[in-house]
Amino acid sequence: MASPSIATNLSLRLTHNILRVSNPKELINFYIEKFGMKEGGISQSASETYNISTVGYLSNPKSVQLEFHNVPNKSYTSQHKNEGRGVYWKIGVTLRDVDLAVDILQKKNVHVSNGKQFEDIGYLCHLSDPNDFTIELLQHDFKQNFRKPQPDTNFPELKQPACIGQITLNVSDIKKTLTFYEQILGMKLLSIQDVSQYGFKLYFLAWTDEEPPKKRESNDKRDNYTWDLYDATQNREWLWKRPYTTIELKHGGSVEPFVDLKDGDVGFEGLRITCNNLTSFETYMESKGIPVKNSSQGSNGRERVIRDPDNIPIFVTEDKNA
Repeated sequence: MASPSIATNLSLRLTHNILRVSNPKELINFYIEKFGMKEGGISQSASETYNISTVGYLSNPKSVQLEFHNVPNKSYTSQHKNEGRGVYWKIGVTLRDVDLAVDILQKKNVHVSNGKQFEDIGYLCHLSDPNDFTIELLQHDFKQNFRKPQPDTNFPELKQPACIGQITLNVSDIKKTLTFYEQILGMKLLSIQDVSQYGFKLYFLAWTDEEPPKKRESNDKRDNYTWDLYDATQNREWLWKRPYTTIELKHGGSVEPFVDLKDGDVGFEGLRITCNNLTSFETYMESKGIPVKNSSQGSNGRERVIRDPDNIPIFVTEDKNA
């Protein structure tokens, strides 16, 4: 396991999910009007070649924002790069009452599936935003444990608080990927969820000091992780209630590595994190054999980029106040 002191010393924080989009204003309106998010502002990339817009649950700094990149005067294709068999799957929005959210969204003419209990994973449903990026709605409690809460008028859009709870990535080599996120970046593995009947497993990681209710106490191990972490279904409802965004790794089936977007492509562009000292971050990454490159992404001046084992770019900016 990694020393969490790396993440603590550098104040590492996951801040943005970056998407190349064809109409950022339409997407911003969608997430504001349908999901109750707030606009975070509009800026220009450091290279001044494209516009950047952000939206998210801004009152919760632990919930990532969606960062939309729009290159002007380009003709976009409808094909999404890095999806399908690629690295990107979805975001998950966690909330108290999926059926209430479904009812509200359907009355707003949003096409969304009805909620259902998926195995012993969670009560959930799916929809797509106007650029066809997938969104999962995931309820805090399993169907059998659910007690319907009163609608909350402090949240007029969904009648309940919500959080971007997951960014879901498909991975090709789970051991290499866990080594990267756990042992190099210092994230904590919170849950392993075996969905073998569908041919995959899910791994959830975050930068947090919290420990799941069911701890890894057994000596019975699989893939170097104790059986308790696999089998602790009670950790799952706890996980869906967390007020921060986790990285969800889905392992199973063939996965094509990340491909940088070209002009005209719409799709996933990468993740953004912050640290408290970019020079120290570079030194640490280089000591671990991770190449650090200059980046023209973002609007924050000095910015670097590293790549995970599936070539996903992680853009790193400095926040001295972190």
